[in-house]
Amino acid sequence: ELGEIESQLDALDFVKESVVVMAMHNNEQHLVAYIASDENVESTFIKKLLANKLPDYMVPSAIITLAELPLSANGKVDRKALPQWQAEAKKQNAFVAARNDTEIFISGLWCDFLKLDTVGVLDNFFELGGHSLLATQIISRIRERYEVEISLSELFEKPTVEALAIAVLEAEMADMDDTVLLQLLEDV
Repeated sequence: ELGEIESQLDALDFVKESVVVMAMHNNEQHLVAYIASDENVESTFIKKLLANKLPDYMVPSAIITLAELPLSANGKVDRKALPQWQAEAKKQNAFVAARNDTEIFISGLWCDFLKLDTVGVLDNFFELGGHSLLATQIISRIRERYEVEISLSELFEKPTVEALAIAVLEAEMADMDDTVLLQLLEDV
């Protein structure tokens, strides 16, 4: 299956070469893709492209872009020379705490599933070590709690607690009767 992911990556115009490996984080295996590219393309964009071609469980947790992949003496990719992936090192945003019940619930889910102590509302799920299997479970919990339809692709498009909380609110509002919605707006 790693070869299938690599072939999908290699088919992208901006990818010169790729390799996919299994990495451990919090005692869980994660797919990590390394690509050689001259372009600086957001990993979330690449994941979105892959999600259209591959099953969810085959979308890598992380995609690391390098100018060139390290090669061994015989010209093959030297997997031991690849930079080690660390999920915690990906956390770049200033910490912003959850500000409402929905953000508190979602950040709590992320902490539970990613085995983290804290998650800010601007943190990116996939950069913290999230992957498509965990994303599926989180979406399922959100559906149970809020009784709204949120798709897996929405988490790929809105990978922060803040953006996902807004998607939940929008889904709740779409399901509301116009009279109830007008009453809520009057109350505000």
